[in-house]
Amino acid sequence: MFIYTGKFTYSTYADNESITIVAPGKLAAGKPIWTFWQWTVSSAGVEKANYVQYGSITSVDASSSDGNSAISFKLPYYTFQGTVGPTMFKGFLRDPQNQTNLSEQMTLPLFYSDASTDDAAAVAYVGKLNWFTYAENEMVTLVLPQGFGSGAPVCLFFEWTVDAKGNQKAAYMVNTVLGEYSVGSDGTIKATFRSAAPDGQPSYYSWSVEVATGQKEVILGMTN
Repeated sequence: MFIYTGKFTYSTYADNESITIVAPGKLAAGKPIWTFWQWTVSSAGVEKANYVQYGSITSVDASSSDGNSAISFKLPYYTFQGTVGPTMFKGFLRDPQNQTNLSEQMTLPLFYSDASTDDAAAVAYVGKLNWFTYAENEMVTLVLPQGFGSGAPVCLFFEWTVDAKGNQKAAYMVNTVLGEYSVGSDGTIKATFRSAAPDGQPSYYSWSVEVATGQKEVILGMTN
């Protein structure tokens, strides 16, 4: 699995919004690609509309001598073109009905990678987060690269409406592992994890997840 995350701007629809691109398996033609972002205002006029699209990689050309590969992938509507390397993805979102309608170039650092991950094991959940005035109706994305399990990796992404320092649309990301993992007699999965501070110590927030049998919906809790 490879996860790239950062910011992008596209026309009037996405103004400095967070975007996460997930390759749940290998970066190879025909393999799946998942994309998650929030519109500032959608084409239907909806503010902070979640946008989740599942597509496939159409081509990867690794012939470059600089270690980067040209890559393209197609979603149900949009296409992406760019380069992918050991540390980041650089590219554009393109409207297939108007080839000149491009996003600004996005540079998305590699956030998580595990070349051994089976794409069939990975799961992702998307919803909305509200946390006082700091996060109001913000998109939150939870990715489990190896599915559920004790000590399994977990990644979480959202952006603050305004963070505690007054920064608007500040990205917040978590890369850690599940703890306090349990499976009830009815199959309900429960686990917790903590955000990690830059120095590696646990940070201010704790998270809980609860998933009933079937894993179709997760209840995500946030505490400090």
